[in-house]
Amino acid sequence: MPVQKISTQSLINKATFLFKTQGYFNTSISDIAKACDLSKASIYHHTTSKLDLAITVLKQNYEYAVANYFSILYLDQLSGDERIKRFTNAITEHYQDINSGCIIGNFALEIGGQIKELDNYIQAYFNDWRKALIHILSSKYSEAEAKALAEENISLTQGAIMFSRVDGNSAHIHHAMNKLVDLFKEEQIQACL
Repeated sequence: MPVQKISTQSLINKATFLFKTQGYFNTSISDIAKACDLSKASIYHHTTSKLDLAITVLKQNYEYAVANYFSILYLDQLSGDERIKRFTNAITEHYQDINSGCIIGNFALEIGGQIKELDNYIQAYFNDWRKALIHILSSKYSEAEAKALAEENISLTQGAIMFSRVDGNSAHIHHAMNKLVDLFKEEQIQACL
């Protein structure tokens, strides 16, 4: 029988989808092999275990978020309004696929401290998201207010992603992103002071 082939990135993409939609514990190597139209043995040409594959998936998603979302909030050469608009547009665009949710958020709920190697990326993701929001919100609010608002927005966004999946409607994500944009409106700032 000829060796079945698939690119490592294609394997990672299919595993990401399965982990997002079925969860870590409910996804087996056999499920991933079937989704890739491979034998189970062929999967092991790309990864040593399901855990190793899940680490790769989380690492890639974490690095993507840092490079494509969080970094926008550090572009200090742009106005705060412009950074917030670019950030919210990037998040909204990314989560238009309401069927699968946020893999790191999903893993955070499912894994919840059970697998240290996965927790490292989950914690880094949420810590970096909070730091990026604090960075930009600190230009308008005190450090304590910026931290509280950042955590509130992350919670709102993760809840919106979940509700969008449940309801089949991305309006929840738009609402969460609009709340973040509103934090930069002058009248909103005055109301908080």
